[in-house]
Amino acid sequence: MRKNTSVAPYQQSQLDNFKNDPFGYVVMGYYSQKHLAKQREYAENSVKQPNELTRGFYKCSATAQKLFVVTVSEFLKLKKTSSDRWVSLEMSDVIFGLNIHDGTATRDIFKKAVNEVGDLHIILQDDEHEFHRLNLIEEVKYNWDWGTLKYKFSEQFASFLEADHKNGFTIFSLEATGKLQSFYSMRYYEIAMSFAGFKGQCKDISQWAKENGVKKENSWFFAYSVEQLRTLFRIKEDEYQDVRNLRKKIVEIPIEELNQKIPGLQIKVEKVYKGRKIQGFIFWISETAKVKKLHKKDETKEERNDINQINKENEEVEGFKKKYPEEFEKELIEVQKANTSPFQIGLLDEFNVVKNLKVKGFKL
Repeated sequence: MRKNTSVAPYQQSQLDNFKNDPFGYVVMGYYSQKHLAKQREYAENSVKQPNELTRGFYKCSATAQKLFVVTVSEFLKLKKTSSDRWVSLEMSDVIFGLNIHDGTATRDIFKKAVNEVGDLHIILQDDEHEFHRLNLIEEVKYNWDWGTLKYKFSEQFASFLEADHKNGFTIFSLEATGKLQSFYSMRYYEIAMSFAGFKGQCKDISQWAKENGVKKENSWFFAYSVEQLRTLFRIKEDEYQDVRNLRKKIVEIPIEELNQKIPGLQIKVEKVYKGRKIQGFIFWISETAKVKKLHKKDETKEERNDINQINKENEEVEGFKKKYPEEFEKELIEVQKANTSPFQIGLLDEFNVVKNLKVKGFKL
């Protein structure tokens, strides 16, 4: 077994307990600065992927979903092409960076997820006019001893990711993805962010939304009928035949988790009825005041400074919003107009607003 020279003696003694379990060694081998650095990288980075992919129809486990998101992100980040379709990952980076770990069951869970992603396909359209399915992975290689994982994308999927996407891109946080444990929560989060460009653009909102605290200026929505939800999540005909059960398991519980674990974002669900029967759901998304990042036990000095800086910047944004609401809104419009990127990051726009207001002499 290889010795890990980057760990302390007490950590090495823990590693020695895994002599007969190579994957256990891979896991324990990253209880060091390396995996902490990867967690920080995931916390600071965002994923960009085509909206068509985000809103596509598929079903897998929560662990496979996290792995899929990171794999696609890596492909796009490295600007791979249809002639260079291999994506390489270090398994422990993914495990720790996205909180995929469940004690002694980690190996079996992750191995199953690796194969799930290998078998995954996405349905981009499925209606009376057209059916379009993309097979994603052509080849999978992983080595438990060395902790490496490689996926070779199909030529069709690689070409799809390379193409121009007129419907835009979804941008969302890897850190947020890591916090969520439900496949449905992750999918709702991604889909919500794929519509984020429509924030504040609703001509009007429903009476239900008004009565439940949704404000038009900082909100947006998406909606699915019950049948569309079944298609979106590939729910079989004999599953959740009672709509009340579907509403609880596929809508309410996942949305509750998302609201609890994603600071700054709240989703409220309006039920749409025909007579006394639920026909579908409207998901109202609102950006809320940023919640302070909490300090962690045994955090490094660098982590502590990062958290303090993030909290300071968030407090500054909220302070300028409250003190100069009209000026903040006008400057935000100008910042968004100047953004030539095909996607927007709301928080970065707000930081730039504060920066511009300071240059103009505004102070807290």
